[in-house]
Amino acid sequence: MALGKISTVLQSTNKGVRNVKHFSPIHHLGHYTRLLLKVLYTPLLTYIVLIGNATLLVAVSLFYYFESGLNPNVTSFWDALWWGLVSVTTVGYGDVVPVTPQGRIIATVLIITGVGLFVGFFGLVVSILFAYTREEYVESEQETLAQYRKIVHELERLSHKIERLEKSSHAPHAESTKT
Repeated sequence: MALGKISTVLQSTNKGVRNVKHFSPIHHLGHYTRLLLKVLYTPLLTYIVLIGNATLLVAVSLFYYFESGLNPNVTSFWDALWWGLVSVTTVGYGDVVPVTPQGRIIATVLIITGVGLFVGFFGLVVSILFAYTREEYVESEQETLAQYRKIVHELERLSHKIERLEKSSHAPHAESTKT
């Protein structure tokens, strides 16, 4: 009966080991997609996205105001928006560049702000993801630890039982050898 309990605990532990051995990213895709969406709806990330988009829109509008008519590559607001997206991501194709001092100042501010916001955004995403996955890992480890404690407790109990059985089986045997 006691061996049945150990067998059950070992089977459940073995199932966990098998799951780790046959880890499939596709199998966990839904879980991590939900986790990523949970992270992306964090209020601080929402604020960073709003600040970034507002900064981009203001910079593009100012760039268009100062550069249109003077810069032959800025003929529409969409040209200015293209420049803003290329600049904020620090890709910098070079097809649209500022020609006025005001445009260069706007470009400098946008590039520095863009780098800061991207680093802040992705750093925060990774930090929050790490916190959530660490929490899940700790819970999993606690469950595994509880299973191992059950195994150790059952092994200790069985060990004591075996010792008692061995002592009781040796006692009559010892008396019969003396006579």
